[in-house]
Amino acid sequence: MNHQPDWKQQAATKLAASPLLRYARQLHENHPADLQLGGSVWKKFWANVYLIMADYGTGKFPPRHTCREEVFQSEKTQIARMEFAALDEVLDIIMRKPWVDERLFGHHARDLIRMIETMEKRGLRSPAKLLELGCGAGWLSEILALRGYRVTGTSISELEVDHAQLRVDAVKARRLQCELNFLTSTMEDIHRNVPHDYDAAFCYEALHHVFDWRESIDSITQCLKPGGWLFLFDEPSTIHTYACYRTSKINKTHEIGFRGSELKQHIRKLGYQNISFERPVRGEGLKGFFKGFLPFTIEHGSVISRAYWISAQKPLA
Repeated sequence: MNHQPDWKQQAATKLAASPLLRYARQLHENHPADLQLGGSVWKKFWANVYLIMADYGTGKFPPRHTCREEVFQSEKTQIARMEFAALDEVLDIIMRKPWVDERLFGHHARDLIRMIETMEKRGLRSPAKLLELGCGAGWLSEILALRGYRVTGTSISELEVDHAQLRVDAVKARRLQCELNFLTSTMEDIHRNVPHDYDAAFCYEALHHVFDWRESIDSITQCLKPGGWLFLFDEPSTIHTYACYRTSKINKTHEIGFRGSELKQHIRKLGYQNISFERPVRGEGLKGFFKGFLPFTIEHGSVISRAYWISAQKPLA
């Protein structure tokens, strides 16, 4: 049975087709696979507004992913589907992360320091046993292993894990004593694939890509020993769902931000203690002060939501 659009959907459809969004419509239709649109934040904004209105009118927005295996397959093959460069170039970029991208290096460097400081303030020092979820090609796991932690990195993508394994080989070739390994797993099933004795488990800019974040947190929780820590680092708010909608459509990826209240409710439901929720700003002085009043910022030509940094401790019993 066909679903009849309500008045809000009808209004969105009319707005998308109206002269008001003609320029935005042309931007998207003339450049359907161009993520950057010349690097103009305004062009990206208007093309995104048009697509949201058009898809809201047909019931496609907000995004609803109902097929589990379809989402898994999309995330597994994302790298191979990148169109801005050949596969070898894309793999070269992800293996050089975080050093290669001039725009994002400062962001990743500051986040790395914040992550280490956050964990060490909770008493997690080497050789604590860490589990990284959504590790990509493993750059963060490698750095933490070189710091002395015992690290297992996981990704849904076999291609990413194969390349992350090269980091293990490189560490051995340098004759460094590190405990570092990688495996392929979804977050929803991680408890079936690793021991349940980790001192801490963490995601960095990864949980918002999963099919079911509640099921993922439940699974991750089982991997922690009593008193272990859960860290969700730099996970975006719901603004991300809007700001990255066109990007997610082009890349066919899962880009759905979180409501902080829902994250808090679920973590508390699981019995976690010593819960800390932060939404740090990027920038110092007056710039950082004024950013603190906004739920988003504009960086490198993109709208970035103020992300959540969450720490929570599993009960001892």
